[in-house]
Amino acid sequence: RSDPLCLCSTSLVMSSVCVAVFPLIQTYELYMAVAVIFGLVVASYIALTSIMLVDLVGIENLTTSFGVVTMFRGAAAIVGPPIGGAVYEATQSYLYSFLISAAFFMISGILSFAALIMLKREIKSINEFTKRPV
Repeated sequence: RSDPLCLCSTSLVMSSVCVAVFPLIQTYELYMAVAVIFGLVVASYIALTSIMLVDLVGIENLTTSFGVVTMFRGAAAIVGPPIGGAVYEATQSYLYSFLISAAFFMISGILSFAALIMLKREIKSINEFTKRPV
């Protein structure tokens, strides 16, 4: 069985690479290829959200956690474009807007991998505790 949190983390890291590469692309064909890859990896990240949340916080907290995640995604969608525009206005280049966006994707991927490691450690310690003789 594949691990949804690992897939999500990998998706975020791959998304960051795609976003960082976009401003460097010179041909339409390569741009379309990277756009397709980006679309696929971002779609997997979005599709795995509810499964990942169940693994992290349990089914009983799914609705609340999904609401919080959606709220933060909405805030990012509202705040991100004006910040990107401000970066462009300050630098007169889209490169830095893309690189900042890629950095945020990468940070979220790294934090997601950290959550995966913490979850696996917690599961391991629970399993060790329950196997102790009484």
